[in-house]
Amino acid sequence: MEEGFPESIAAPGIHESWEVLTGRDPKVVQAAALVDYDPQTCTYHVPCLGQDIAVHVPDRTLSSTSNLGRMLLSHYPEYAKLSILRYMAHAQDRPLSGELVKPSQLPGGDFFVSGTHVLPLPALARRFDGHKAQFVRRGQVLGGKTTDHGDVSLELFPFPRIPVHIILWFGDEEFAAWATLLVDASCQQHMAVDILWSTCMLTLQMLRDENEY
Repeated sequence: MEEGFPESIAAPGIHESWEVLTGRDPKVVQAAALVDYDPQTCTYHVPCLGQDIAVHVPDRTLSSTSNLGRMLLSHYPEYAKLSILRYMAHAQDRPLSGELVKPSQLPGGDFFVSGTHVLPLPALARRFDGHKAQFVRRGQVLGGKTTDHGDVSLELFPFPRIPVHIILWFGDEEFAAWATLLVDASCQQHMAVDILWSTCMLTLQMLRDENEY
């Protein structure tokens, strides 16, 4: 993996999230995270980039019945597990603000502009430069929809209350292709800035994964 951190580094946060989630009333979690819950199996069903992720509380496991869902969990476990569980543990029953901002504009957002935490947007722009149809198709497979920004843009939902907008401008003779990523300003009510980074990384990695799906 080009960017990331070993899953072992995320282990303490994952353990803490399980502890918090176990202590939350399932009805509160359902309303806050906009997820389904099966009381017979004590399993939450979390929509994540168009995939159903099963969060089984008794044995503390995550699984999916879809190929893309399994890929999300197995290819990017360090992002997926931490982001999913933190979202479940801390999401609030609050509406979207409708205000789109760069993650770096959020309180503590300087996290996104230093060192290895810089999002790989240039790589995404190069990957899809001039390939509008492919960009749209891959976004739609991940449950996204097109929006009217740049040369092509997508709104993706890594989680129901965390929309991520990715805007792409194609390169020309004067300028190289480039991309930007925006989030709803309300995201900070549901997750800390480092978990937002992990969520954005998961979204970008799934979008530009070279595997066909």
